[in-house]
Amino acid sequence: MGYIFLSIALLTNNIKGYCGKQMSRYSAKLNDTLLICFFRMLMCIGTSAIILAVTGGFFGLEITPKLIGYAAFSGISTAILVAAWLFAANSSGYMMLEVFQMLGVGVTILMSFVIYKEEITVRDVIGFCVLVFAAYLMHAGTKIKPTLKTLAVVILCGLANGMTDFSQKAFIYSGLDTTTAQFQLCSYVFAAVTLIVLYTAMTAGKKTEEKNGATVILKKTWYFVLIMAVCLYANSYFKTEAANYLSAAKLYTLSQGGTMAIGTLMSAFLFKEKLTLKSGISIAITFLGLLIINL
Repeated sequence: MGYIFLSIALLTNNIKGYCGKQMSRYSAKLNDTLLICFFRMLMCIGTSAIILAVTGGFFGLEITPKLIGYAAFSGISTAILVAAWLFAANSSGYMMLEVFQMLGVGVTILMSFVIYKEEITVRDVIGFCVLVFAAYLMHAGTKIKPTLKTLAVVILCGLANGMTDFSQKAFIYSGLDTTTAQFQLCSYVFAAVTLIVLYTAMTAGKKTEEKNGATVILKKTWYFVLIMAVCLYANSYFKTEAANYLSAAKLYTLSQGGTMAIGTLMSAFLFKEKLTLKSGISIAITFLGLLIINL
């Protein structure tokens, strides 16, 4: 079942990536990105609420300090991840995201090993190192020199990616009498609050016309934002479910590696981006890393 859930998560994550790539055609400042992501979180909350209403999931939902703590950890890291990812995707750091998100997976694996004593095999370590090299090679082929600001954002994105993934494992081991769907709803509430607080702090004292950038972008791309919201919910839900069956070393390495390979192929076939020799080699190395982990 774990691999089935992972496959669904991979599919939805790449659909989300496709929409993010489409949105990257529209320039956005950091404060605009925060507001766009806030509206996306509101859509995630709406999606969660509809699913819970249909399934009767609101019954038995008990808001406890322990649930608030885990949901806050998940929501804050999710908010930072989606904002940093979209901002980097709109700048020169798009390909660098793969490198640092893969390194973020290493943080998840290490924390799961130290805190929850999850197994890490020699194959897992070798496969992870192979995938990190593949991600680096993929970025090296672009010959893009990021600014210091962009580099800081992609590093933050990688760390947030690791913390978001780890929050799913933490929830699984928490012992909370709460379903994944209920946990997702609470997490998205915290994510939305985090984003609107950051947006308010960044736009304090600015003129009204300086705050209208996100509104203009949303009018042009609202359908992409909606699809990204639904796919973000599905991706998080099924990855959390898969965490019941697969170790962090397998689940998140396979998820990030699969996303990297599929995303590169998607860019080549759907966006007509030229597939360089280094990109082709990196895809082959990625599949080799995935194969090593699954031996």
